[in-house]
Amino acid sequence: MASFVEEPRTGDIIQISRSGYSHWAIYVGDGHVIHLAPLDESRGAGLSPWKGEVKRELLAEVAGGCPYQVNNHLDHLYKPQPVKEMIRSAEELIGKEMEYCFQRSSHELFVTGLRYGPAHSRQCVREPMPGDMIEIPHMFYKDWAIYVGEGFVIHLSPPGEWHLSMFLSGNATVTKQPLEKVALGCSYKVNNHLDYKYRPRPVPEIIHSAESIIGLQRTYTVRKENSEKFVTDLRYGWLRRELSQRPHPEWGSAHPVRPRCCSVCVRRCPLLDVWSPPGRMLGPAARST
Repeated sequence: MASFVEEPRTGDIIQISRSGYSHWAIYVGDGHVIHLAPLDESRGAGLSPWKGEVKRELLAEVAGGCPYQVNNHLDHLYKPQPVKEMIRSAEELIGKEMEYCFQRSSHELFVTGLRYGPAHSRQCVREPMPGDMIEIPHMFYKDWAIYVGEGFVIHLSPPGEWHLSMFLSGNATVTKQPLEKVALGCSYKVNNHLDYKYRPRPVPEIIHSAESIIGLQRTYTVRKENSEKFVTDLRYGWLRRELSQRPHPEWGSAHPVRPRCCSVCVRRCPLLDVWSPPGRMLGPAARST
């Protein structure tokens, strides 16, 4: 049985990390969630909209062995609705068919509408501002970048144009590119998912730190979510990053160049050496040692 650092509470938004994308649900207590599920599960993370159904199911069954975590990512902007109102609204929708589209994040909009109200659910697809973390869901993985303004982002980029070549492992370079080019035609969204818990660093510091390491090359593994850890370090500072308890890659270098972001680090900078110890993570990945 999984060991949890923190159990979800009624009304919490649950983010389930599946292969290449996230599924979202709202926790309603007693181990159950309500979520928007595709009627045809075999279609997976498709590009075109189809029918989905609102279901109440056990969280463990919906997760299907994938790790999950609480992600009330708009709490820093909006006051959640009363828990009883969230649950009542969710239960009234059980059995209803709705449009389901992975690329439009229908399932995420569904749960944010329940927690914050429909008027605020579109916040998860707002226009980015400098310092924002950008989540880009590709078919088989998610890429992350930090928005630095004027349509540009800084992110970990593989050599060449074929991003899927990094699915197992490879080298990546810190690169500044237009967001539209990085997205490769996929939808993208702002996802500052720790703002509800931690205060972001000042925007000039975020951008300065990112620009000071452009051109550095590091080992990259999509399955270890290096790109998300990279941008989370930049936005919040590496000691505040929430990580899964999966193995973390070394960022060593034969001839390291100390980036200026080290001025805000208490210990060795992870962009130079080793990722910090893992933080909380819910689900099967968070087993006690």
